[in-house]
Amino acid sequence: MTHSPEQERLSTLRQQAFRLAYAERINELRGVYVARFDKRGLHPYSVLWGQLIALGESGESPEQMRRVARASADLDFHDAHVEEAEEHREALSTKLAAAKRESEGSQP
Repeated sequence: MTHSPEQERLSTLRQQAFRLAYAERINELRGVYVARFDKRGLHPYSVLWGQLIALGESGESPEQMRRVARASADLDFHDAHVEEAEEHREALSTKLAAAKRESEGSQP
């Protein structure tokens, strides 16, 4: 199924808006703040939604998309940290087991 150029543009803008909101939340969780405003003082997310509205977007609201993107980022950030903690725990367990074997081998 082919989409019209306008539908393709809407889809691209929606994806960009989602990715922007997602990336902003990931940066917040990492403790990174990036000021992102254009010369007019407008935030890129607002500009994207302005373009969507101009093209006739009548789906979910900017607030709904931002909530979904932020929730997705929260989940991904949490999962990444849980996985990292599990890997660290496994490495420590391996070191502990090796140290125990070494100390048992050196006892008279």
